[in-house]
Amino acid sequence: MSHDTPGVEAAFWATLLQHLLEQGEYVPKYQLERAIGPILGLFVEDFLSAVLLGHDVVVLAAEFPLKNRAENVYRSTNVDWLAYDRIACELILLELKTDPASVRDEQLGIYREVAAEEKPWRRLREQFCEIAQRSRSPKYRSAAKKLEERARRCTGIECASAHIVYLAPESSRALLTGAGVRFFSFSDVRARLRSTAGLRSDAYRDALCESLCRLDEVADESAPDRGRERNYRARAGLDEIVRRCEDGEPIMVGFVGGADALRKLDASELESRTYKWDWRDPHVATGRKDARNWISADQFLGTVRSVRSRRTRSADDLEPLLSALRGALGARPDLRLGRIIADAIPDVDATLDLVEGAEFAAAPAPRR
Repeated sequence: MSHDTPGVEAAFWATLLQHLLEQGEYVPKYQLERAIGPILGLFVEDFLSAVLLGHDVVVLAAEFPLKNRAENVYRSTNVDWLAYDRIACELILLELKTDPASVRDEQLGIYREVAAEEKPWRRLREQFCEIAQRSRSPKYRSAAKKLEERARRCTGIECASAHIVYLAPESSRALLTGAGVRFFSFSDVRARLRSTAGLRSDAYRDALCESLCRLDEVADESAPDRGRERNYRARAGLDEIVRRCEDGEPIMVGFVGGADALRKLDASELESRTYKWDWRDPHVATGRKDARNWISADQFLGTVRSVRSRRTRSADDLEPLLSALRGALGARPDLRLGRIIADAIPDVDATLDLVEGAEFAAAPAPRR
């Protein structure tokens, strides 16, 4: 039985891509990035060469491990592809995302550490070789050998800088634009592939690109400000914002009315909210901002500490104290106030901290 082989292959290819994307849309724990990544890897050099306006890009390694320099333990984060642009003489950290919810600040922070280095290749190669030596898997030895073979063909790699490229759905653009990231949606790739002169034709690559463009059409329903221009990088709870400020990250925090309005909250209100934040540098920050509604990291941290240290937090905080005092006064009207507090409430130090401007203290116990 004979078949029209090209036609059968094209039909299978289209069916496979449709199946993978449908699984990503409807199966809750299905990881589309893991499924589509190896397939995209067949064409990633074409994709990068197209989006970088015809540059000659070679992939050095997939799932390349990057060690976080802030970690004392031996731990790494893998970038989807490490590549090299032989025209611009630049390393490329390429990250694939198929869901905006999978964008992680910690991961991006590690990529930004690499991009901030003047000549990162030597450190990247040394760390990769160290991982290969520590690992018992023969895959690392093979990967290290392949990495060296490809790097030898990359003139100027020792002096190359690095930049970050994200390939992700259109709804991720506001999350990733700026902060040293070059963002491309799948529709961007399709447009560049169509307009790049001299790029070889490949029906399978183009069909893959067309299929992935479906991801650009899926709205990010989790975005709370849909329909308005977004002017912040992300939202986070108080603990994460405080951690970022304490770590010295160059951020600012959004709050209507600025620090003066923030200072009027009580501790429970302060801790129950989520906060907008963005990079302080206007060249990488998102959207337009009213300076009256943004607080520097140092000012935000100082205001939070001030609110948290107030002795009187709220009327609800004082109610247990007042109730205990009423009961103690009824039972022992002859005692001084300080003695009543000490007898009535075991945790006297914590209790006294709730009393604004409390200048009294528990009376000393009578001598026996």
